Amino acid sequence: MTEGQTDGAGKVVYEKTTDARTARPRRLSAGAADATRAIGAIASSILILTLAGLWQALRLVLCALLVLVEPMLRMTLVPLAFLSFAVTLIFGFLIGDPRFPKWSMLAFSVGALWLYWLFVALLILIVRGPHGTN
Repeated sequence: MTEGQTDGAGKVVYEKTTDARTARPRRLSAGAADATRAIGAIASSILILTLAGLWQALRLVLCALLVLVEPMLRMTLVPLAFLSFAVTLIFGFLIGDPRFPKWSMLAFSVGALWLYWLFVALLILIVRGPHGTN
């Protein structure tokens, strides 16, 4: 068995093996990786909460805008659809004017009503949110 080397004071100095030399840097790198994961998790949760807050603010603004616009659209699109349907029935089918575009007017009245229904569906989606949450 060989004895360890001595230093200037006469004390025995043992040299570290390669495993002992690399153990501490491994522990440090493992700690750094854990810290990086923790910081990443915190940053991602902050980002998710920020995006959720921005979405709620955007929903609030869109909801206010759509609720203000809805009565005006209802006042214009629903009577327009009804009147164009009535005109189509009278001039296109009852009187039978050959120059009257009855199918185009019928499509216009149905389209105006569908446009209003799509607007109402968008309004319900924005107000209720996903899965019926308020």
